[in-house]
Amino acid sequence: MADDISTTTTEAVTVTEDKPTPDLGDAGKKALTEERTARKAAEKERDAHAAKLKEFDDRDKTESQRLTEERDALKAERDDNRQEATKLRLGLRYKLAEDDLDFLGSGTDEQMEDRAKRLSEKASASGKPVGNVDQGVRGDTAGTSGGKPDMNALIRAAARGGDPF
Repeated sequence: MADDISTTTTEAVTVTEDKPTPDLGDAGKKALTEERTARKAAEKERDAHAAKLKEFDDRDKTESQRLTEERDALKAERDDNRQEATKLRLGLRYKLAEDDLDFLGSGTDEQMEDRAKRLSEKASASGKPVGNVDQGVRGDTAGTSGGKPDMNALIRAAARGGDPF
């Protein structure tokens, strides 16, 4: 159908060109010249507007692509943060050491919780202390037997790299 239209248009132009043009006279030639000049100016203006429209569309497309990439990056960051929060929550719930959180891996919350349960059960069955064992009072490491802490003992403990408390 598109071929029919172009053929018909071509034939119409051919027919128009084949007809002998009557003598237009000076006024007719002047009007024809003005019409052709106006048509060329309109075509240039049309082409300029088409170029601006294409530039505008391309600029929007680029902006759209940038926003799409930014959205995808934010979604990935959100998913990573959500997974990290799930690991921390499960670590607290099942009293896992911070080093053991990496063993929870990735996946759905239910899968990670199953791994946390198994890891907690294995740690408690093996007699391994669960949680951070470095918390709490350590005893009399700085010579603070009952009274005020001895400043010299605190300095010596700090020099050895130990925690005086």
